[in-house]
This record gives sequence, C-alpha cells and structure tokens, in this order.
Amino acid sequence: MHFLVNAGTHTASIVCAMNPCKVKYMPEPVLKIYVTCPHCALESLAEMPIALIANALLIGKAIRLYSSCHNHYWTATFAEREQLRKSLAALKIESHSHKVASHAEPLEAAR
Repeated sequence: MHFLVNAGTHTASIVCAMNPCKVKYMPEPVLKIYVTCPHCALESLAEMPIALIANALLIGKAIRLYSSCHNHYWTATFAEREQLRKSLAALKIESHSHKVASHAEPLEAAR
C-alpha cells in the first residue's frame, strides 16, 4: 500500500494504490513524499514506512531522507519533520471493521 503526499502544497493530496504482492503477507504501508536534494534543489520521490515516520516523530528520533539524484542521505530538518507530521495527520486510515460496519448500515436502514 502506498500513500502519495504532495509536500509542495499546503494541502496534502493522497493517492492510495495496492502493489501486487507475490508473498503471503500484507505489505507495510509506506508514505511517498517529495524531497528536495540539499545539493541541487531537485525534487525527487522518496518512500518511507509510515510506522517508521510515526515512531520517529513520537520519540524524537532522527529521520533520514534520501535523494536519488546525488545518492545522498541527510537528516530531516525541523521544517521537513513538520511536513511529515502534517502529511501523516492528513491520512485517513480506516480499520476493516469500520468498513464492514459502514457497508452494513444501509442494509439495516432498508429493513
């Protein structure tokens, strides 16, 4: 599962898509974000597990970002961490039981 968040805008646009998985376990959800290379200012798409981002933000651990143009890793700045926090806050995650309940409500109303 991938979530694409456009970090260049004030409002997050989220796209969710499932990649075909050939193994028998559920893939870890990842957040796709645009990062700006500190060397050349080129934007590139990076992806990180949502759990890793959330945990790092909660405990104050450093978040490592990557830009493919210079094959460069760096520690996220305060502004980049805040953007990640806003991106996670914009995600709407529903549990399976909530989805089942929401589909069942029209059936109950029809009776």
